[in-house]
Amino acid sequence: MTTPSRPASGPEPDSHADSALGRAAHRLLFTVVSRCPPRLRDAALRRIFDSTHNSGEDPWSVDSDPYEVFKRQQLVDAVPESADVVLELGCSIGANLRDLAVARADATIVGCDVSPRAIDTARRITDGLANVRLSVTPAATDIPGTVPSGMDVLVLSEVLYYMGGASGIERTLGPVSASLHDGGTVVMVHSADDAPALHDTAVRVLGLQVDETGWRSPPGDARSFLLTRAHRPG
Repeated sequence: MTTPSRPASGPEPDSHADSALGRAAHRLLFTVVSRCPPRLRDAALRRIFDSTHNSGEDPWSVDSDPYEVFKRQQLVDAVPESADVVLELGCSIGANLRDLAVARADATIVGCDVSPRAIDTARRITDGLANVRLSVTPAATDIPGTVPSGMDVLVLSEVLYYMGGASGIERTLGPVSASLHDGGTVVMVHSADDAPALHDTAVRVLGLQVDETGWRSPPGDARSFLLTRAHRPG
């Protein structure tokens, strides 16, 4: 996948750390956790993300930061209008799910997350949207059960770097791959500097062909994110 260079901007957007050292430490934490024995790894991830979501209703300011609002709209627009079943892996508080459920009212919108706290918030945010389904998935092997008939769209938004590098992405997305229908779409959105490498790994693991990829920024905002839309041939 050939990705255009990231436009000149301010520091890499990252709600967890404001410095390069902080971002490196944050990434190292998840790399170490990803290499733990499965039960320990899954328990650690649940504790980390439960703690994050206990810190506030919207720990990443996805509903109040115009950059995040713009990013979400771009993601929603990239999901085909013909979508039937959409799965977001690592749905957090459910903001993407809410907007997808409104924009793609004829589709079933499924969200899963390792954190029960996140899913509790997502239930409140999506309350009243009959086409939303939510599930706590303690392990990657639990994810296919959230879409027993498979899916035609997979959303990966600001989640790949939590998987702990290429081997972690392979371990997490491997069980999910069989649930993606032939011809299905994957939409990926990440703001990290290594987003191209993260997207490349997901494309390889899921057996995709890239339809479009590029860095995007809200008008007047120096922050940018990489959006990639790809499909599984068939």
